Amino acid sequence: HCRSPAIWIGRYDTLHHQLENRFLILFLIMGLFLMTGVSLLAFALVGYQDRGLLIFSLVCLVNAYYTVGSEHYPLHHLFLDYPFEIAIRVEYLAFYWILGLYWQIGRAVFPDTVKESLVRISFWICLAFSIWTIVGPIYGFTYTVRIFHLVTLFSLIYGVWAVWSTAIGH
Repeated sequence: HCRSPAIWIGRYDTLHHQLENRFLILFLIMGLFLMTGVSLLAFALVGYQDRGLLIFSLVCLVNAYYTVGSEHYPLHHLFLDYPFEIAIRVEYLAFYWILGLYWQIGRAVFPDTVKESLVRISFWICLAFSIWTIVGPIYGFTYTVRIFHLVTLFSLIYGVWAVWSTAIGH
């Protein structure tokens, strides 16, 4: 019998320090998103009437949560009693809303390139996935996110095309 050697990941204090540094960076990024989102929202609320600015402020605010409410869940290290069942639902909702707002920004910035029908379709897709996330079981909506990744991929490719075609057109 061949005994495999134990897997050595690293010393606890080194790994803990690396995780704390990662959390520090994530909270810094969250702060930047939060400050940008609140500042742009203030501009939008005091009279600077630009739909793209308002939508981008909402993207920043949603991203502020998503930055610390996903992956390693640094928010759970601050709020130990934050229920995971709620956290994972809010994480997925933020993911869906970011894409929906992405399409809204695309329409606001590139009205001739990003068609209203695609914005409406993305809205309904994001709404359907959001409702499923709220009412469905955790194993259900975490499994169906794979389908949403295809929507995300299409959106990114279309976004690059919209920027490219607008830049060439000007």
